[in-house]
Amino acid sequence: MPDPLVIIDTDPTGIVATHPPRVALPILAAPVPDEQKGKNFNTARQHLIAIGCMRLPNRGFAFDSSIISPQSEGRFTKFAQLMQALRDRDEADPKRFPPCAVFGHADPTGKDDYNKTLSGRRALALYGVLTRKVEIWDELFLNSFGGDYWGTKAIQTMLSISLKSGEDPFYTGPVDGAKTSETKKLTSDAVDQWKQKRQIGSGAGLDATQRHQLFNEYMDAICHDAKGERFVLEPTDFIAKGKGGKSLKGDVQGCGEYNPIFLLSKAKEDLAAKDETLAAVRNDLYEVDRRALVFIFEHGTEVNPKKWPCPAAREGGQGCKVRFWSDADHRRKETDDDRTFGENMAFLTVDENNVITPTPIEQTGNTMACRFYQAFAQNSPCEAKLKEWVIRFKVPTFNGKTQVLSNRRYVVKAGESASSPVIRGTTDEFGVVRIPMFDEQTSMTIWLDAGRDLTPEDDNPPKDDQPVDESKFLPFVLDCGALKPRDTDNDLAAKQRLYNLGFGEHAPAAWTDNEFANALSQFRHRNNLDNASDDDVRRAIMKQHDLVGIPAPPSDDDSTNSDSSSN
Repeated sequence: MPDPLVIIDTDPTGIVATHPPRVALPILAAPVPDEQKGKNFNTARQHLIAIGCMRLPNRGFAFDSSIISPQSEGRFTKFAQLMQALRDRDEADPKRFPPCAVFGHADPTGKDDYNKTLSGRRALALYGVLTRKVEIWDELFLNSFGGDYWGTKAIQTMLSISLKSGEDPFYTGPVDGAKTSETKKLTSDAVDQWKQKRQIGSGAGLDATQRHQLFNEYMDAICHDAKGERFVLEPTDFIAKGKGGKSLKGDVQGCGEYNPIFLLSKAKEDLAAKDETLAAVRNDLYEVDRRALVFIFEHGTEVNPKKWPCPAAREGGQGCKVRFWSDADHRRKETDDDRTFGENMAFLTVDENNVITPTPIEQTGNTMACRFYQAFAQNSPCEAKLKEWVIRFKVPTFNGKTQVLSNRRYVVKAGESASSPVIRGTTDEFGVVRIPMFDEQTSMTIWLDAGRDLTPEDDNPPKDDQPVDESKFLPFVLDCGALKPRDTDNDLAAKQRLYNLGFGEHAPAAWTDNEFANALSQFRHRNNLDNASDDDVRRAIMKQHDLVGIPAPPSDDDSTNSDSSSN
């Protein structure tokens, strides 16, 4: 059995990730008396286990739209890499992709029925890209729904990127649906030029065959693997194997606004209802809820679409509601505070005196109405709030200064057990490593390709296509969760940061007063702070240690789905 695969890749265009490994518990069974054999059985049913995901967020879909943006290209590439890696780990013969299912979502503004249909259209658009089912896109193109009108805006979007290698975009104006005479002419000229380039006629119009060709070219341009080769899934690569017919039940579904991952407070919603400017701000904040996800399930998983609980993408939301939590209305209710899915989801909290305090459901991160969907989402890096351990690596140079270890390969064992995830990657330009937080407090080891920085004679870094001898990487043990909060009045917090910055020779908790004073003196001298006050020195320690000046990781929006814990 191969080691668990750990991939978490996030940027403003979305998330591609594996799910935390699930512990396989033994099946409980009882003996059957001889006289009952053949009549009574122990019955076991396989759990539906999601092993990975891709999320296309707000940048993948405009407000009130199902048109997939060219900015999604990077996510499709990462998704292709993940699927190829998972396929290679399948021990069955022949090797196959693990099965998927697509879920579309809308933000909490508008009516339930409207958003159910809109989210279904987003899910269908995503399925259409992955399978190259251009007839699905043609259905969306020809049949508008409310504000989701593809039309000229979709044509402009597709012609605004390079459709083939080395080819310039045909359309260079704003994507506005040809609302002005200028953009109308630019659009008609772009269509005419594309048709002539493809030798399929001329003029500003597109018949069905020409539309399908354009759709295919656009899909290929945004959905490919890391080598630029076409990445396509078959209907049999989905969890219902396409057996739901045209409805695609089981393979594609829209969740409407039933499962938001961010909700504004009632006070902010009330203000937005009275002011158009604030309403626009609210819509921007709710971008994070406009998303489509692909969940990846264990190899060999297949469901019967007739028994699948979710309505098909083109169906209404009544079928969703029978799967709601009993307190679904409270979960979706506006409260005194903004709420993010995955935060403070415990119903009961226990203090240091073992006093149990119940937490009202509306004050927690339980924002989803559907209990079936939440089962996939609550442990998914694509939905639940993701926290990270963030570490920056620096080494002293021979002129008394320090340099960051940028673009250095590393290997992390994120825990101490034999089954702990192993993550490989490269430090960024600031020497920063971001490790997903699987536990609030744990010990982990990171091996870093830093030997050449400490032994200058070995100053020939390997190229990307060269094999790397990881046995020569330098090990660092991380006591994650042990760093005390920033507090200039807390000696241990300052000692720990001084130790991480290279001062002191053993665990800072055991420093004597003299050792602490010597470390402070060395820090003062190295940073030209000999005449600074004690408080100024402590602030300088915190600033130098805690990633001040390092840009935060890219996020979807202001209500970021990524938390960073500095250690």
